[in-house]
Amino acid sequence: MLLCGAMPLAAQPLNAVLPQFDQDVERIFGAYHIPGAAVAVVQNGRVVYIKTLGVGSTKTRNPVNEHTVFRLASVSKTFAAVLAGQASLAGEINLNSPLSHYLPGFRLKYDTANRLTLRNVLSHTSGLPHNANDNLLEAGESYSSVLRKTQRLGASCGIGRCFGYQNILYSTIGDVLSRQLRHSYADLLEARIFRPLGMQDASASRWSMLNNRNIAVPHVKGGGGWVARPITQPYYNVLPAAGVNASITDMAKYLAAVMGHRPDVIPASVMKELTKPLVASPKEGWTSKWRKTRVKRPMYGMGWRIFQYNGNHKMIFHAGGLSGVRSRLGFLPEKDIGIVMLWNANESRPEVLMPMLFDRLLDLPAVDYLDGAAGHSSYFAAQKVPASLSATKHSVSKRAVKSQKAAAVQSKNKKATVAQSKRKSTHTKARPLRVSSTKTAAHKPTATKAGVIKPVAKPKTRTPPVKAGEIRSLTAERVGYDPAQGPASK
Repeated sequence: MLLCGAMPLAAQPLNAVLPQFDQDVERIFGAYHIPGAAVAVVQNGRVVYIKTLGVGSTKTRNPVNEHTVFRLASVSKTFAAVLAGQASLAGEINLNSPLSHYLPGFRLKYDTANRLTLRNVLSHTSGLPHNANDNLLEAGESYSSVLRKTQRLGASCGIGRCFGYQNILYSTIGDVLSRQLRHSYADLLEARIFRPLGMQDASASRWSMLNNRNIAVPHVKGGGGWVARPITQPYYNVLPAAGVNASITDMAKYLAAVMGHRPDVIPASVMKELTKPLVASPKEGWTSKWRKTRVKRPMYGMGWRIFQYNGNHKMIFHAGGLSGVRSRLGFLPEKDIGIVMLWNANESRPEVLMPMLFDRLLDLPAVDYLDGAAGHSSYFAAQKVPASLSATKHSVSKRAVKSQKAAAVQSKNKKATVAQSKRKSTHTKARPLRVSSTKTAAHKPTATKAGVIKPVAKPKTRTPPVKAGEIRSLTAERVGYDPAQGPASK
């Protein structure tokens, strides 16, 4: 169970925190039976932790690995902002120019003075009510039709005066970039972000998802568990708002880049401009317990949220959510540490892993952000095997050693007292590791093209020391978690 109270945690370097964080990842995603998930942590421009869990679909049972592609939902907005920032730096667009300068004939009915700029579009300060006309898009109406109807809406405030989150209007930035740079928006993403960063699994279309077997599909609750749902078209009609797909490997590279470690692709001046606080977004500070506890002065820049974490640590963040999928990306510039999480279920609570990690790194008091809801989940913990999590050597965890000793003691006691052994077995006996039959022939770690090493499911085998720059991944076949059936029977 997460700690409660006001006692501060001892500040620790990241490599000391990662083993406990790894246990938290398994416990919290397991507590909510999340079908599939992927998590990466980046420090000083290097991926120090990457982990995948579960399956992409409860129907096809395809294991999630480091190249499984997830929908990013609204984290896609950060990509649109980066493209716009690159174009602005190159003098290809002017963020202070009216939107109508680039899209002739477009005018909100209340914008009689033609004041709506690209900066307003990217910062959600158009004056439109929140999520204007999203319902029409979700009902299957075309983007062009919904955009025309959006022009006829009334204002909830003056332009530049308040925050009103948009998907339809936000996507006009894609129209602007396509017109000015004479390439489709998807091609611009590929040429200016995906390819330069080596994001080989990334794309921006429904077609690319439907023609890829290694994907994570949406899941919603039904029939006593998570039910896989089809990948639908509506939000692919607004690519800048919610149309990017990517794997955790891709997103780790992207995270490092926006944190300032690929200035050849995303110059520091671009991110500096995009993450200037422009408008208050007070609702963001009370939508969950961790936000109420840690997020102070929530603001929005251009395509990015800016928080004061615990009041005195700048945090850059964006969340994504569509029916059946979630994504989270955030980093602390002063610590040069960031995290990205992707999962395929209609459940937002696993996002607390981000503040849990940041709390430890910032020496903040431990808080139970889930009020005990994920306190004793053992779906993943019961399947622990040795794994290196960063560029620091880690051997078998103390918990695993204790578990082995307890099992040995239990075996001896069983011969002496049957009744006593039964009582002890309920606490000490680990569930058997369920390994996919297609993986049982493997006995050695295998290296991918990207240099990622995946240890195999051999509970009693120590993994070799990790060399600098290597990443180890825990995959679905190792944890033995079946989201369709729930936890293994005791």
